[in-house]
Amino acid sequence: MVLGLALAWFSSGTLRLPNENPRPIAVLHSLLSGSLDPVMVMFAGLLFLMLTPFLRVLTAAVGFAVEKDRTFVVVALIVFAMLLAELVLSLQ
Repeated sequence: MVLGLALAWFSSGTLRLPNENPRPIAVLHSLLSGSLDPVMVMFAGLLFLMLTPFLRVLTAAVGFAVEKDRTFVVVALIVFAMLLAELVLSLQ
């Protein structure tokens, strides 16, 4: 997000803000195409922040699996399923 703000600050011209939030696929496509659009970079930062809980729970599940602690693996996977359900329901 800081990179997007810096790009917006140093860019010449006005900043074009979208009317609606872009889809995550559009943000990914914009970043992979090599264009450093400040708005898309900021949206990518927001997406990364929103994905942090998913990655944290998956990392915990893998760590518990390595330690062979089945109870906590199941708990971590239930929490991950709840996060996925919340994501799916919020996108509808």
